[in-house]
Amino acid sequence: MTNKLYSKAERLVKDKEGKVITGLAQQMNRWSEHFEELLNRPAPPNPPDINPANEDLPINCGKPTREEIRKVMKNRKAAGPDEALKADLKSLVEMLYPLF
Repeated sequence: MTNKLYSKAERLVKDKEGKVITGLAQQMNRWSEHFEELLNRPAPPNPPDINPANEDLPINCGKPTREEIRKVMKNRKAAGPDEALKADLKSLVEMLYPLF
């Protein structure tokens, strides 16, 4: 006897009329049909009238400095195996810097 404390909830798949589909092949076909309808919509007849921005945002696309790389690596937000990379931060910065 096993104690089953948790089981993955099963979701019913319904056809377009709302009837439950029981066969696996039929369910797969219904999912395929659903996503075909969802993702293959025709383009809107009148595209939205969106005005261009008045000014470009000041986004720095240049190469990061060693100090910026060091600062990002020291933020301590990554946990687990990533911490091993931070052990020798100075060497890591020197390895990453040429990649940018």
